[in-house]
Amino acid sequence: MGYIILTLLQDNPCNTTIVDEVDNILYSVSTDFSDANKPTTYVKRDDDEIIAKWVWRSGLRSDLLTFGNEPPVSASSWLKKSIIPFVE
Repeated sequence: MGYIILTLLQDNPCNTTIVDEVDNILYSVSTDFSDANKPTTYVKRDDDEIIAKWVWRSGLRSDLLTFGNEPPVSASSWLKKSIIPFVE
């Protein structure tokens, strides 16, 4: 089975560029902190199309994730907890 190696150019997953093994830009990730109550992280393809958005929410409310044109979902429902630990 084939695989691809992805590299984050900056050491910050909230603000980085993701490239393949020959440095082709695949995605960019940027976080907008202009609204201190709802910082938002965007994932864009190399053509600047937004493919995902993560709205950070403080307090007890779960962050909101949006993928493409789908309706937002809470991070807690998308990132489900597992009773099975990671196994190598």
